[in-house]
Amino acid sequence: MLLIDALRAGGWPDAELGNALGVVSLESGGNPAAHNPGTPIGAEDSWGLFQINRLAHDYTVEQLCDPVTNATIARQLWQARGGCYGDWWNAAQALGICPFGGAQHSVADYAALANTDVGGGNGGGLPAGWDVNTIALGLLGLAAVMLILDL
Repeated sequence: MLLIDALRAGGWPDAELGNALGVVSLESGGNPAAHNPGTPIGAEDSWGLFQINRLAHDYTVEQLCDPVTNATIARQLWQARGGCYGDWWNAAQALGICPFGGAQHSVADYAALANTDVGGGNGGGLPAGWDVNTIALGLLGLAAVMLILDL
């Protein structure tokens, strides 16, 4: 499944697809299995295209790594905030979109990202060839290195 199709399946309005792609670009780079564990100073457990934080929302990792499910949750959050990207503060600020401005980005601005195969779209799972155990081990290794280096 292409990223643009996952956003559409998640219910994003056509007029908002460019801004949503901009947020995805900054939050995960289009990686449906992207994970931000946070730092020792600020705990976080954000997953997927829109980096939905599990500490604030009750979803499984498998749900959040599914592109359509993640896009649907993000669209619901966006709608609940009156069509504003308050849940993606830094991305919204960088893009100049609500609540920081009225910029309107187009799908053409993110054409390569929009046409990226993100797999999934079947209620769970990672793109073909991705293994959640390998990803988890890699993240644990990265966390260990960060602790050793005191980052």
